[in-house]
Amino acid sequence: MMRIGIWALAAALAAALAMAGGCKKSSSSSAAAADERLLHGAAAIASGRVAVGKDGVADLPQTMQSYSSNQKAYVKKEADGTTWVLLPQSIDGSNVKGLLYCNHPPDARPTTVKVLGPKASGSGAAPMQVTVDGEPQPGLYSVHSGG
Repeated sequence: MMRIGIWALAAALAAALAMAGGCKKSSSSSAAAADERLLHGAAAIASGRVAVGKDGVADLPQTMQSYSSNQKAYVKKEADGTTWVLLPQSIDGSNVKGLLYCNHPPDARPTTVKVLGPKASGSGAAPMQVTVDGEPQPGLYSVHSGG
């Protein structure tokens, strides 16, 4: 009888915490876990574990397709070994919002970066400049291009 009372009390406490907003920590920790998975996926693309075509476009494997709205990543490799990987979250013509990974992030967060992104025609890659909106994790930037 005592065990049932303790479990009932624990369930009531958990429900009260959820209603009072006490469970917000789990949603932020799940967002952090999603960012961590995305970071590891982008690192795999940058390191060559995912094939990138000569045009700089990588068709994402099924396990990574949720990282990009068009199931593609756009990869720009620089002469100094720096690799930028753009994972679009939304594409509207030349307006792109997404996440940008850098394998050797600069010391200070950049304000703009020249990368490869989806062509407005929808096929292949084209150079574009993105504006950095934030840095959810070191080396991972939220970005947008266009308006």
